[in-house]
Amino acid sequence: MGSGIKKEIKTFDTMTGSLLRMKGWLTDLGITHVAMESTGPYWKPVFNILEDSFEVILANARISRMYQGGRRT
Repeated sequence: MGSGIKKEIKTFDTMTGSLLRMKGWLTDLGITHVAMESTGPYWKPVFNILEDSFEVILANARISRMYQGGRRT
């Protein structure tokens, strides 16, 4: 049997309605924690939408690349 880990990718734009759909999707999946990179000011709207429903972990982009073998995935 597998580990039970499932990978699912979905794309959302940065408009509020789309971010709220993303929040609903994550909630429906039973997600409790979200990790995201702090790239410029772009993380702020996403963080603001998610912070009241999830444990949001904000990572420094340079440091997170070290854990990804020097490339973004």
